[in-house]
Amino acid sequence: MPIEIIECDFSNFDHRESLVTLLNEYIKDKMGGGEIIEGSRKEKILSDMRDHPSKLILLALWEKVYVGMIVCFWGYSTFRVCPLLNVHDLIVSPAYRQKGIGKKLMEAIEEKARISGCGKITLEVRKDNKQARKLYRSFGYGGCQPPMSFWVKNIP
Repeated sequence: MPIEIIECDFSNFDHRESLVTLLNEYIKDKMGGGEIIEGSRKEKILSDMRDHPSKLILLALWEKVYVGMIVCFWGYSTFRVCPLLNVHDLIVSPAYRQKGIGKKLMEAIEEKARISGCGKITLEVRKDNKQARKLYRSFGYGGCQPPMSFWVKNIP
């Protein structure tokens, strides 16, 4: 079955609903975490993402069902003096995994990055997420030199 990859259109009700549904599936997943997005948080994320100037969100369709999504943000590499693309979330619905959907989403963002003149694509992945790491390695991703760590400080 062909997988269709389309850019999220925030004027499309199905796209907005699918974005939240897929994010909630990701949050509930053992590799996810966080609080389910509903109510006022749902309206906020839809408004914030719609208005975010550097977002790139692609949806994957399988037989007219939204089954995957990749959320990326454009950035700039001062060292390479060119744009970069950061993969923030890659989500495939559990029932549709192992069908090439993640691969199609990764291919689509690589093409968008290439067309946009990006010097690199960055992402973060949990050490225990073997499936994601396998997918990313198949695309040539790996640790960087010199090695770096992803650090965070939560702001209350």
